[in-house]
Amino acid sequence: MSDVRLNNICKVYDSRERGRGGVLAVKNFSMDIRDGEFIVFVGPSGCGKSTTLRMIAGLEDISSGDLYIDGTYVNDVPAKDRNIAMVFQNYALYPHMTAYQNISFGLTLQKVQEPVYGENEEVKAVLAEIGVLRKEAALLAKKNSAGEKKIAAIEKNNVAYAKSADAIAKRITRLKNFGMHHASVRAAVKRAEERSQALNKAVSGGLALIEGIIAEIDADKNRMAEIKAAIAEKRQAISGYQLKRIDEKKIAELKKSLAYYQKLAVSDEAIRKKDESDLARLEEELKLLAAGDLSEEQKLRAEGLEEYIRRYCDELGILAQRKISIEQNIKRNEEELEKYSATPAPVFRNRHYTKAEINERVMRAAEILDIKKLLRRKPREMSGGQRQRIALGRAIVREPKVFLLDEPLSNLDAKLRTSMRSEIVKLHKQLNTTFIYVTHDQIEAMTMGTRIVVMKDGEVQQIDTPVNLFDNPVNTFVAGFIGTPQMNMFNVTMQASGKTLGFSFADGTSLSFAKDNVRAVKEEYLDGNAHSVVMGVRCENLFIAEKGKGFRCVVSGIELLGSETNIYTSVEGVNITLRLNYRPDVSVGDEIYVGVDERKLYLFDAETTITIIK
Repeated sequence: MSDVRLNNICKVYDSRERGRGGVLAVKNFSMDIRDGEFIVFVGPSGCGKSTTLRMIAGLEDISSGDLYIDGTYVNDVPAKDRNIAMVFQNYALYPHMTAYQNISFGLTLQKVQEPVYGENEEVKAVLAEIGVLRKEAALLAKKNSAGEKKIAAIEKNNVAYAKSADAIAKRITRLKNFGMHHASVRAAVKRAEERSQALNKAVSGGLALIEGIIAEIDADKNRMAEIKAAIAEKRQAISGYQLKRIDEKKIAELKKSLAYYQKLAVSDEAIRKKDESDLARLEEELKLLAAGDLSEEQKLRAEGLEEYIRRYCDELGILAQRKISIEQNIKRNEEELEKYSATPAPVFRNRHYTKAEINERVMRAAEILDIKKLLRRKPREMSGGQRQRIALGRAIVREPKVFLLDEPLSNLDAKLRTSMRSEIVKLHKQLNTTFIYVTHDQIEAMTMGTRIVVMKDGEVQQIDTPVNLFDNPVNTFVAGFIGTPQMNMFNVTMQASGKTLGFSFADGTSLSFAKDNVRAVKEEYLDGNAHSVVMGVRCENLFIAEKGKGFRCVVSGIELLGSETNIYTSVEGVNITLRLNYRPDVSVGDEIYVGVDERKLYLFDAETTITIIK
């Protein structure tokens, strides 16, 4: 299982040295990500989505809150030890390395733990057998690598032979057109036909050779799988002989972590006292300013003070949360320190991956991504989509618990982005691993995610499935952000009367709908009083109505999109977009009446921006 749990995660970028409090980038982010989910973080630039991803990766420190990966607390765990893989926006491929080297480079540095056993004749015999099996696997991997290179060389020759045969066929045609009654022409045609037959025979022979090599490679792969299973079985048989001792290294790490949190607790207490002092000073200054008539300069100063006070209040709230988190971490470290000091732990040694193991992983990733033909190329010889596949392959070979993808498609053109979206979704289904994907493109979010996290100004606005986000947005921001073109919104006055709901616009236009045709509204808004609300209507739920029905407006723009047409207009300065599935007979400057499908209305409280739909 590779679930991820974020509990009140906050990120503050410290700027107290400028006397302005900290900058709150992420505020109280809480979420449980289930194993195998495809989660998408979406929102405008600066909303905190990439910062949250980097905190999960371990590239950013967590100011407060707790992060668990696969049930393990990882706030203190370095990025290299979290068993995650990250794909960046700019691919980050080494230009001087081939695709194979780029994919395998991380594995050449990575180490794997191996049990250490006590001195025992039975153990020595089993370890000797494992050594023999490993050597066999290494030889098979080397043989397979040579076979892959041979296949590439044969395919290259076959392409050259085919081009030559094609050129000879054209020459034969020209010679025959010249006339076959000349002996020299007939001899030239005969020589050309013989050469063409020889080339075609070479191509056929090459194809047969490739089939034989592929059959050998498949047989070797099966044997390597058997060897892997046999090694695992033999290790299991001697698992009882594994050495155990007090883990001094782990104890030293826990002592270091405990000292860090104890020091952090003292440091945070000092910061809290200073922040409270600064806050009191700022509040007193604001109070003095508010006591009299303010000049323009003083008004600006008062606005600045209010912003600084808000930042200090946010930081004090985060410090209070972090105090709880620090106390929990101190307790956790003390308990683990007591446990590891009293209980011997199994002993492991670190070793590098063998060439056979690396080759097996690289070839498996290449097969999944269909990039075997690219493995000998360097990045400059590949397109943007191919480079992105190589970057994905580098992540796959690590066999991580969680994949993190930070806007990986933003550098690609529109057509390639569309194809790569489906490739990544297909990859997620194949690997059945947890994916966390960051994007500012809501189309990517809607088409890829099993759940979507919509963020704004460091705060989570809504976490839901794509369909629920579209159909049931919790506030005006989510409603406007999800959907293309974005939702039309009008400030109106709503009043219930009997079995109808009336809506009055600022220009005096009014619309009235039967309550039964409108989605169920919360009872407190149906008391007969006038309520200020925001009416939301998606572009496809507006239509050109008969004259005198709906609200009157003038066409300001038309976009023909083939099967659909976008019409742009406005009412009382509010821009409106209609999406029609036909081509209307209207032109820019024409007066039209716009009707509303009342069954698809979205209604929000004008003050809180929260939905009032049940």
